[in-house]
Amino acid sequence: MRNSNFGFPRVLPTSSASAEPSPKRRRIGEATDPPPEMREEALERLRGVVRDSAGKHLYTSAIFLADKVAAATGDPGDVYMLAQALFLGRQFRRALHLLNNSRLLRDLRFRFLAAKCLEELKEWHQCLLMLGDAKVDEHGNVLDHDVGSDIYFDKDAEDHEINIKSALCFLRGKAYEALDNRDLARQWYKAAVKADPLCYEVRRTVTQ
Repeated sequence: MRNSNFGFPRVLPTSSASAEPSPKRRRIGEATDPPPEMREEALERLRGVVRDSAGKHLYTSAIFLADKVAAATGDPGDVYMLAQALFLGRQFRRALHLLNNSRLLRDLRFRFLAAKCLEELKEWHQCLLMLGDAKVDEHGNVLDHDVGSDIYFDKDAEDHEINIKSALCFLRGKAYEALDNRDLARQWYKAAVKADPLCYEVRRTVTQ
């Protein structure tokens, strides 16, 4: 019978332990978890690509990559980035579903973006419900607010941003105008101008 060792001497293991690879030695090609700093660096790089893709109107790429980042971190900022990408890509239902499931609607950014989705869907009553309860007088003075308490704004950037409350008031005005309540619409437009005179959309609407 021909020797199946092809002339090479058969080497028997001296013990069962010697047949197993050393636990300290990694097999070639074996996957390992990257250090946390490398993982965060990769995520930050992806965030940059998402922003760049959105800036170049490559919304499918922005949505795909933002979804990967949000799934990896669960961070509110990354969830918001994904919702923005979906909104820009005109996937309003999907963006609204994401925002509603995030349990972060106490953050004004999340609530406002959800209301903007409802605006695009022409669901005006739901839009007003999303914006919360508030009253305004005939002079545009907001009498009470329901704006939530957990706000993630960059406080250092507020002096060069349009005030979010102005945008909220403006959207309320648009909703009431769409529902043919022109008196309330006019009052909310006045409130929006008072909240931030730099919001030109409001001024143009009021003058018209």
